Amino acid sequence: MDNIYYHSISKHNNKNSFIGQTVTITTGHAEFGHPAEAKFQDQFGQMHYVMVEPDEADYSFNEGSTALIIRQDGEIYRVVPNIDYLLAKTRSQQ
Repeated sequence: MDNIYYHSISKHNNKNSFIGQTVTITTGHAEFGHPAEAKFQDQFGQMHYVMVEPDEADYSFNEGSTALIIRQDGEIYRVVPNIDYLLAKTRSQQ
């Protein structure tokens, strides 16, 4: 099997270590109340798949977009836009 781990079966990482990770939405459209699948590669090169949902109703994430995990809520990880998104949005408003 490739180095792919779903967080619920991974024994090598503490779930809190996922906080601060930048994830890429792989399947679905994440919006408040509707999680989507996302992935990230850890410092050991292992790929992890998690379910993510925006932390605020103002945000949504399409497939291929990136987000930052800020906390865990049960089996769902709450995400916010990553810094690249925020910088691009700020620059476009100037």
